[in-house]
Amino acid sequence: MTTGTGSGKTESFLIPVLDHCRRQKALGSRGVKAVLLYPMNALATDQAGRIGDYLTQPELAQVTAGLYIGDKPDTDFRRVMTRREEMRQSPPDVLITNYKMLDLLLQRAEDRPLWEGAEPAYVVLDEFHTYDGAQGTDVAMLLRRLAAAVGASKPERPLGSICPVATSATLGEGGGDTGGILTVAEQVFGVPFGPDAVIGEERLSADDFVGDIDYELPEPPGPKDVIDVSGGPGVESDPDRLDLDGLAERLLGRRGLDAFQIGRLLKKHDFTHGVLALLNGEPLDEWGLRDRMARFGYAWARTARENPRLALEALSRFVALLSSARDPESDERRPRPLLHIEAHLWVRPVGRVLSGVGARPEFRWYEDERAVARRSALTAASASEDPSDSDEWPTADSRRPQALPGSDTVQRPAQAHLPAIYCRVCGRSGWAALSPEADPQKLETSPLRIWQAAVGRDKRRLRYFVSATPAEARDALAALTGTAPKQAGGVDPQSVVVLDGAQSTYRVPVAEDGEGLQDAWFARAVLDKKTADQAAKDDTCPACNTDNGIRFLGTALAALASATVTQLFTGGQEIALAPEERKTLLFNDSTQDAAHRAGYVANASYKFSLRSLLAHQLDDSGAPLPLNDLIGNVLDSVDDPQTLAAVVPPDLHDEPGVDRLLSGRGTGDARTWKLIGERLAFATVMEFGLRSRLGRTLELTRTTAAEVVVAEPDRIVALARDLHLTLPGQLGLEGGLPTPERYMAYVRGLLERLRLRGGVRHRWLDTWIKEAGVNQYLISGQRPEGMPADDLDGSSENLAGYRSVLSGAVPDLHRSRDWEEERKAIAGLIESWGDLPHEQVAIAVPTNQMAQEAAYTLAQHGIRAMEIGPDGPRGDGGVHIGTMFRFKGLEYQRMIIAGASDGLVPRAEIQRLRTTDPGRFRREMQRARSLLFVATTRARDSLDIFWHGEASPFLTDLIRARQSATP
Repeated sequence: MTTGTGSGKTESFLIPVLDHCRRQKALGSRGVKAVLLYPMNALATDQAGRIGDYLTQPELAQVTAGLYIGDKPDTDFRRVMTRREEMRQSPPDVLITNYKMLDLLLQRAEDRPLWEGAEPAYVVLDEFHTYDGAQGTDVAMLLRRLAAAVGASKPERPLGSICPVATSATLGEGGGDTGGILTVAEQVFGVPFGPDAVIGEERLSADDFVGDIDYELPEPPGPKDVIDVSGGPGVESDPDRLDLDGLAERLLGRRGLDAFQIGRLLKKHDFTHGVLALLNGEPLDEWGLRDRMARFGYAWARTARENPRLALEALSRFVALLSSARDPESDERRPRPLLHIEAHLWVRPVGRVLSGVGARPEFRWYEDERAVARRSALTAASASEDPSDSDEWPTADSRRPQALPGSDTVQRPAQAHLPAIYCRVCGRSGWAALSPEADPQKLETSPLRIWQAAVGRDKRRLRYFVSATPAEARDALAALTGTAPKQAGGVDPQSVVVLDGAQSTYRVPVAEDGEGLQDAWFARAVLDKKTADQAAKDDTCPACNTDNGIRFLGTALAALASATVTQLFTGGQEIALAPEERKTLLFNDSTQDAAHRAGYVANASYKFSLRSLLAHQLDDSGAPLPLNDLIGNVLDSVDDPQTLAAVVPPDLHDEPGVDRLLSGRGTGDARTWKLIGERLAFATVMEFGLRSRLGRTLELTRTTAAEVVVAEPDRIVALARDLHLTLPGQLGLEGGLPTPERYMAYVRGLLERLRLRGGVRHRWLDTWIKEAGVNQYLISGQRPEGMPADDLDGSSENLAGYRSVLSGAVPDLHRSRDWEEERKAIAGLIESWGDLPHEQVAIAVPTNQMAQEAAYTLAQHGIRAMEIGPDGPRGDGGVHIGTMFRFKGLEYQRMIIAGASDGLVPRAEIQRLRTTDPGRFRREMQRARSLLFVATTRARDSLDIFWHGEASPFLTDLIRARQSATP
């Protein structure tokens, strides 16, 4: 079966399978009668629930099913067995499992009773497209072993009388020749398949679906009319304004239609036929849109050329109307949609972003050179069109034609672009450039060289330019030109320069700069020779002077996925999905990447969900709330397990009381609720305290504002003044005492600094505070129950389940064809770890040359790297890379051993000593083995070993152990 998703592939084989089991059960047959194999436990568990629903029917009361997977299912099924002992004693008619577990079931002695009396008539492989390459070979041999174990195998027919079934929505995409599918199926199942064995799908064409067109219906409106009658611009951010009734009235010429009447009329409308023919089941970009929209008339064709975004928005409004219409031939009690419409959100990682040098924020992708050329061609084509009736067409769009030379109506886009940076503390943004040694003022503006320098030895030559505010630019220009004195407490004029992107240099501002700059702008920078190099190494922000603050603009796919999922789950009534639709299934290319990403998404989603709940509570209150009241209100609002999951972090889900509460098996005892309440209070304290200036927090996104309450300001001012007078040297204060307002400002500043540095009281920190904060173990190994492991410096470390490599799980092994492929695989693995602090990741390589090459590859993927020299890491904030010798005494959350290949570990030269100098050969071999041992034992949570070609002989036993390890 190669039909699309949601087309009924499961029912096509499940109904015959259950019917066969019912008939065989009526004849007194026992044992396994069908085996359903799924590539993932999540899919197997989901299908077990569907089978359980079928088995509740009276006709199938005697049929049984069993879910046998490695994990314990989170859900208890009424009619599907999940206990292994039960399935061994009474084998199910339908066995649901995965191919790895089936391999074990055919080997383990304790599982032999499961196969007693087994006569499987069906074996089903779901997601058949995943069984390719070595995995396909493994499954093919596994199916043959299954047939042999149950006595079904026959000569020239490995599966005997067992009927093989395969399903895949991917293999059937595009239709066409099915010969390849049949060849693969024959290789896997060992059974010849005829041409009619592939069951695909037949889709109606637009002509077949629409039928006879009613030309008496009104002419379709233009894109601008569609937008106006359906709620106007900006409806996407405010769905309550969407007026589909108004669009239906304008399009169909009738008022007060229900969904069935709209569906009946839309099927007869020429515009519906045109849209279906336009989309044609294929992705459509702006170029395809421009070419195809001509059939909708002049208005649509011109808008598609000049303003594709407006045309797409109008088209999406009509598609929304189609999605709300119902099939007029369906039952009103169980209505069917007129058309099945799927929404896809395509996301790319935000990396290698360039920012235009100028006063106006302007960004583009580094890779978009071809897109720029295509847009230029589009602009040229638009310029040749008739300019008449221009008032009808919106022009406020990022893709509008460029203004003619001399025109003052549109600002010219920036022509100079540099890598975009931002400060993760103060939030300001700007540009990065490279200052050469010979002529520091003549900047190197090649984006690739700048990114490479950021992870190499030339990092000290980086210069960060933070865009100055108009007020800073005005004050600095006035002070430097002598037109006004320096403002007290203002910006140092010497720190403000003009970054000239066109000339690739920076200079001191002059009076003429006040008249306007082109491809240049005022920027704050650290340029003094004595401090500039160190500021670059420390990633010091020129605006707020905070070390480790500057980052290149970007975010990984895992972070984007987490934000999207959280928004759909907790985004409020305007965005959030209905409770029954809040399900997410994340696919990945490898099991390892999926495991890493699952943990990240779970933790990030919890963080985003908690922020959403806090924001909703503040919004509902309509007034400022004390922190304790906010925490209490959030707990009081939690009245169902789904909402409760948003305030319970993933590391508490394994607590027995919390697990029972979240699963709905209990209401939670006093201890469980106390644990949840204290953890919620601690997370909220961190959100408005120590963590309030790191990441997408409620304060940095300007969702909320927080301040320390000063209940008695007059008394506080008096205390501050009295304390001031007791300080030494204050008897002869020049100019008298500060005003009460100055004292109050100082106290507020001090309190805010305490809040932002984490000085907010919580019971879990009492013991640590008594020790003056010097005993780190009190908040790590000996921390209170429920408290997350945290070093209280703004980054979190999970020490739960800590184990060394010597006593832990077998490391993950990765083989590549060559060194280049290996480096790319390492970069992909690090990207899959999401927001894990890069300083918690290290890569050990055999040679310095390999370290430089690995750092270069990471830079191409937007990952910063720091080389480990004789004195340790040269900087922070990036992945540490060095030879194995450099890692003595260090420890990392995730450790990567790269280049562990034969000839590199140990070096090929050592083999020559085997016969010429056996003693030295043994010493060198022992030294190489010791270096590898040192590097591998630096890992705290996980160890990944990479090699290309043949693996190091030191890994032979490890590889054998991994191959023989049970899943």
